[in-house]
Amino acid sequence: MKRVYDKFAIRIIIKTSEENEKTDCWRVCSAVTDSYRPNPDRLRDWISNPKANGYEALHTTVMGPAGNWRGADQNGKDE
Repeated sequence: MKRVYDKFAIRIIIKTSEENEKTDCWRVCSAVTDSYRPNPDRLRDWISNPKANGYEALHTTVMGPAGNWRGADQNGKDE
């Protein structure tokens, strides 16, 4: 059985320009992982390599305050 990491997840939408989207998403990801312990096996970078359907985001999994893994997803929204 596959583990579900984002039953309760953090979704962060960053209001930014397309030219700053990648940098801003990585800054937010860095801030999240500075505050919560990341799972290094659970980082997905669809900003640098978008999915075939055009989806772009960073997904990571962090240890939440109660000791449970939580998904943390960041993606940009053009202004």
